[in-house]
Amino acid sequence: MKNYKIFVPIIIVGLFVLSIYMLFSQRSDTNSKYDECLLAARSLSEEEIYVDAEKKYMEALGIKESKELKLEIAEFYLKAKQEKKAIGYGESVVTDYPYEKDGYDFLMSTYLEKKDYVSCWITYDKAQKRKIKSDYLNETISSIENEFFFNCDYEDVGVYGNGLCSVKIGEYWGYVNETGDQVIDAKFKNVSAFSGNDLAAVIDIKDDCYFIDDLGNKKKSVSNIDNVKSIGFIEGDTFPVFDGKIWCFYNLDGKKIFGDFDETTSAGNGIAACMNDEKWRLYKIDGNTISDSTYESVVNDEKDIVIRNDRIFVQKDGAYLMIDGEGNSVSSNTYSSAKLFNDSTYAAVESGGKWGYVDTDGNVVIDYQFEEARSFANGFAAVKVNGAWGFIDKDNNIIVEPQFADAKDFNSKGAAFVKKDKMWKLLRLYKYNH
Repeated sequence: MKNYKIFVPIIIVGLFVLSIYMLFSQRSDTNSKYDECLLAARSLSEEEIYVDAEKKYMEALGIKESKELKLEIAEFYLKAKQEKKAIGYGESVVTDYPYEKDGYDFLMSTYLEKKDYVSCWITYDKAQKRKIKSDYLNETISSIENEFFFNCDYEDVGVYGNGLCSVKIGEYWGYVNETGDQVIDAKFKNVSAFSGNDLAAVIDIKDDCYFIDDLGNKKKSVSNIDNVKSIGFIEGDTFPVFDGKIWCFYNLDGKKIFGDFDETTSAGNGIAACMNDEKWRLYKIDGNTISDSTYESVVNDEKDIVIRNDRIFVQKDGAYLMIDGEGNSVSSNTYSSAKLFNDSTYAAVESGGKWGYVDTDGNVVIDYQFEEARSFANGFAAVKVNGAWGFIDKDNNIIVEPQFADAKDFNSKGAAFVKKDKMWKLLRLYKYNH
């Protein structure tokens, strides 16, 4: 009995030692098997025996899974020209190791090689949200920041207003949204831009004039106004009407507010420019003039608006100058031509046969250097260089090389209509459209 008590601890120790030995032995066998499969897979891959190499890689992955092995398998699939599987493994690395940069770097490299800029931006966005630090990601995204693509082809286009732009398809006009999707069928003979109250003036195929909403539904009739031949851009409930001889301003109730003029702009932002006897005056929306001054011309944009940022460009004694909404000069600078401000940034002005940019105080912020230019809108401006149009940013960096026959303004979705091969196409920056 005493001998039994002595041998029990010895047996337990022996069994423990044996289990440790067997464990290490199994691990050694597993590691050996893993190494054997991996070496075989690499060798077969080098010989381009991809089917067998894949089997060995899968055996190795079944023995021991790791980030490094998954990325190696992803690279193997790229070599074997199986991009879909390669990307799948890259995505699995990002899923399993979301806060390590390796999977993102692999995916970015793969998508860049394919010029799949949408996926490049999606990968970058994921990494940014998870605060991944990667010089490669930053350098790559910087290199493709201004890449773009086209959609849509139209014979002619208007200007964006409240997210919609008029486009001409065949003989008639309709509207598209900021990504180029048609939202109102092309069924009108003439159209205006949409205003802040989501109304646009149209003339249909029966020559009837009225206002539509942003779904194309008829909303306001002007049948209570006589001899309507054309309707201008509406501000609030005030809009200009042409009867074939003179222009007058009416409200949506059909009441005449003021007139009669040989020509007029809209009363967008509360001020209209109206002309009689070849002299232009500035009027408030109630019909009162803002001053006694007359001008040779007043700059208006494609919505027939003459004032933004409380700034107007008027021509006096052959030169253009900037005034405010009360008719006071803003600066002593004069220009040979000018474009109205689109937003609170910079307006295009011409001097000495070249175009540059000024701020709302009249300070030159980009020197006169372009053949032609449009004012800044949503961070970018269209400029003409060597007979072709491209785009710059507010630091005068070229973001789209001059290459188009014509160009419009960027909308809030990072898109702008450009004319290429005699058709208007919507240029969309991947940065904002992915």
